[in-house]
Amino acid sequence: RREDLNSVLRLALGHVSGSNLVVSGGDTPAAGSPQRVGLLGADYEISEGRFRITRIYRSGHYNSPNRLLRAPLDQPGVDVQEGDYLLAVDGVDVVATRNIYSYFEGKAFKPVEITVGLEPTRRGTRTYTIVPIPSENALRRANWALANRRLVNEMTQGQIRYMYVPNYTDGLETFFREVLSNPGSKGFVIDERFAGGGITADYLIELLSRVPLYYYIFRHGDDLAIPTNPTPAAKVLLINNVTASDAETFALMFKLGKLGRTVGTRTFGAGVSGDGWIPRLIDGGRVSIPSRAAFNPDNGTWTIENEGVAANIEVEWLPEDWRAGVDPQLDAAVKAVLRFIVDNVDNVKQKKKPDYPKLPTGSRTGTR
Repeated sequence: RREDLNSVLRLALGHVSGSNLVVSGGDTPAAGSPQRVGLLGADYEISEGRFRITRIYRSGHYNSPNRLLRAPLDQPGVDVQEGDYLLAVDGVDVVATRNIYSYFEGKAFKPVEITVGLEPTRRGTRTYTIVPIPSENALRRANWALANRRLVNEMTQGQIRYMYVPNYTDGLETFFREVLSNPGSKGFVIDERFAGGGITADYLIELLSRVPLYYYIFRHGDDLAIPTNPTPAAKVLLINNVTASDAETFALMFKLGKLGRTVGTRTFGAGVSGDGWIPRLIDGGRVSIPSRAAFNPDNGTWTIENEGVAANIEVEWLPEDWRAGVDPQLDAAVKAVLRFIVDNVDNVKQKKKPDYPKLPTGSRTGTR
């Protein structure tokens, strides 16, 4: 089969290249239309022969264009609560002897009627029309990030801003929104753990490097720093072993630009993609071999490819920590930001505002 040939090519070329090697396509059968399973963005438990909803994941930012962040059970007019039983889907009785996902086969992004109730019987039921999504990954990650933000806010009494960057494509919107909407923060914890790359975001490094050069003072309102939107000096970047591709280039630039410390574990080690022009094989197959690699001009060493970006503060996040609801990497990042603020409190440049002009004694003002 052509897929077998693709597997051989991946194995062979993988030994003579690094990073994002892609082998695909060719003389393969056309894939049929998949019946995508719809998901409700919820966790369940089995109770009295039924599925009981134990957690409902909430929608992401209201203005996000990502359809996967629209939680099916967190929409206007849908009053499904944690603790409700899922009793029926499109009129079909739901029982725990059958896989719950089988009731949603082929229903992703399609209107579906669900019936829920506080009891495992049909007494006092409620029916709503919802639109299931084909993947909960983005939704669950957004809810995880929101919980992290609330935790950091509590730990620092609102002094430190937590922001999560899921990738450097549509995640760029999140990055700009978080940075530009928090002018009063004393420090940033930027979390790019599990980020899968995107576009080399050198302009974000420039944004994070901004410092005030001068100010405008207004008769009514706060002072305005120029350049606008300067960022605090106290910054930490969270990384881990699956921070990959352009998320790694961001981590490398963050370190080389001396913007702050990196916390977590060494990144994935695959920071480049294939060449922009990829010729097709005779049968329509595709082989994308990396055509570039990064190096550090300061010491003449290769970076990222098969190496990754090491953390300044190495902290593991073990499975037992996760099960216990503990995130030692996030805790270490917050402590690093707070320590930087304390250690550099005397080095923070304080703006000096000029005195307002005083009128000479005896002078008169106003118009006639």
